[in-house]
Amino acid sequence: MEQKYLELIGLMEQVHIVLERLVALAQEKKRLIIQGNVKELDNLIREEGLVITELEKWEGARFRAQKQIYPHQPALNARDLLRLLASDCPHLSAAFPDALIGLETSLESLRNLNEHNHELLQQSLNHIAFLEAALVGDQPGLYSQNGLQAGETRTRLNLLDRRV
Repeated sequence: MEQKYLELIGLMEQVHIVLERLVALAQEKKRLIIQGNVKELDNLIREEGLVITELEKWEGARFRAQKQIYPHQPALNARDLLRLLASDCPHLSAAFPDALIGLETSLESLRNLNEHNHELLQQSLNHIAFLEAALVGDQPGLYSQNGLQAGETRTRLNLLDRRV
């Protein structure tokens, strides 16, 4: 049983390592979004996809290891798992919380960075939409030969109005 717990803790540490790589990629993504470096951002997103695939592999292995320890309870939460570990192998009960705290810290950092990156991307898209509306307007601006505006009025100024 001890070997199975050690394997589970080792897999949790592997998941933590991959999560830390995702955190580093998210920080780099933030920098690239702010700089507006779309080409590098595209390459980074591809790399992020590979790391996520690796995370899925390690997380699947962790779930299978946990299922081997408690086949009748495959979806235990961390608190229950810690309680069972403390009763089965008390000398390992200190290593498990350390691995768990590492996972929680990485997940929280990743969640915060992803939310911030989402906000930055949304701001960029809003800015692009504003610039587009300022250049081409919400609808084309049409003017008569006398310079009077023809057609419906717009809510935004069109910097590239056409004369008809």
